[in-house]
Amino acid sequence: MPLGGYIFLGIELLIVGYIDFTKKKISNVWPILNFLIFIVVAIFFRDNFFVGWEHFLFPLGILAVGFVLFLFKVMGPGDSKFLFSLFLLLPLPDQKIMFLCLIYITISIGSILLLMHLIQNFGKIIMAFKTYSFAPLKGAFGTKFSFAPLILLAWIWYGWKIDILN
Repeated sequence: MPLGGYIFLGIELLIVGYIDFTKKKISNVWPILNFLIFIVVAIFFRDNFFVGWEHFLFPLGILAVGFVLFLFKVMGPGDSKFLFSLFLLLPLPDQKIMFLCLIYITISIGSILLLMHLIQNFGKIIMAFKTYSFAPLKGAFGTKFSFAPLILLAWIWYGWKIDILN
């Protein structure tokens, strides 16, 4: 990943993360922009950016898993489309690194948020088990959270892992 591309996508992630955090929605403009950039890079920079069928495994896997997570109301459709387009722009060897950074960040932050909700609603949880009435627990574990800021954190970690400044 060239430094210029890393910085460009980092700025894009800052903007998308802010919009997702404030509006809880990622516009289709961002995945379309990334897809257009991918086409331009794949056509005009073939020597530096090899694209074979294996380049699409992570992006398509993310799209498929994102769709399943959308059906279970865990992830928004904008998040999965944006991640798909972001992974298209990564060189093949870097896709696994970014994916692992994203998984670790998501599990860490998700666990912290789950623990906070458990602590905040501990009384409700105990009462639900005592009375066998679980309806009040519906909102006890929070709602969907903005995923783009987690992608930004993973992006920063990814840059550190690939030693982008050297």
